[in-house]
Parts: sequence; C-alpha cells; structure tokens
Amino acid sequence: MPASSSGLQASSKTNNGYVSYPPYEIRAHNDQLLQLERPFLNPLGRGADYTDYKHIIYAPAKGDKYDAAGLPTISDALATGNQIEIDKEIAIAAYFIRGALSILKQFDKFIS
Repeated sequence: MPASSSGLQASSKTNNGYVSYPPYEIRAHNDQLLQLERPFLNPLGRGADYTDYKHIIYAPAKGDKYDAAGLPTISDALATGNQIEIDKEIAIAAYFIRGALSILKQFDKFIS
C-alpha cells in the first residue's frame, strides 16, 4: 500500500469518503508533534541579559522587544556586524534545528 505524503499508511476501509488510519500511527505522529517544541528551547537563554527568553526560533529581538522575530539571535548578531558573533549564533541555531530533525524522523525507522 503506498504511503501518503505525511508518512501514514492508509487503510483500505473508508468511512463516508474519508480515509481512516490505524490509531497507533495517529498517536505516534501526535506524540512527535507534541515533542517538536522542546528541542528549540535553549536552557541557557539568550545570554546573560536575556535569560528569560529561551526559545531560539520565536523571541523578541534585542532591538525590538514587542515583536517576535524569527531566529532573533541571528538577527541581533547581524545587526552588530561582528562576523565571529554571526558565525557563533548560526552554529547554535543549527545545533538546535538538528535536534528537532531527530524528533521528526519516522517513528518506525529509528536507524538512519
């Protein structure tokens, strides 16, 4: 049976035109989505002066505390123009994104 784009295997039974999926597969994918936010939290925060902002994707930038920017540590580093700081923040963000990728792997394929 071919897999759908989400990775779930469709059963041959349909209910009122809707495809039904095995409950254990739905549960496994829901568990993955529930765990997806955790890898984006930096326990150290965003530095000594921003320890309360732990999310690396959505947080206010230092220049604008009222607007949540995507990857604020990188945008703050770009604003300084310091290449060493920019490289460091990109490496930190890449580390956390790789952690999230391990959560998104298919639950039945642990070795890749």
